[in-house]
Amino acid sequence: MASQEVAVKQIKRKRALCQHRWVIETPHGATSRGVCKRCGVAKRFPNAAEDAMWESGGLGRWSSRRGAARPTEVKRPREGTKT
Repeated sequence: MASQEVAVKQIKRKRALCQHRWVIETPHGATSRGVCKRCGVAKRFPNAAEDAMWESGGLGRWSSRRGAARPTEVKRPREGTKT
């Protein structure tokens, strides 16, 4: 019994520390199931139509209304110029 408890704790710790790599099923309905290909944990992901994002007036996770910063463009120097 104690060895099973240790094994469960090790699995939970591994999943908590995992940098997940999600494999998400094809969209059907409001959500799609995703499974981490590293640790096997499963999660539901919302399916969102691009139209709905623009109609609501927000930018989803980039919305400044939620205090999130917008992504910035990274400019790279031209080839042959000094930085």
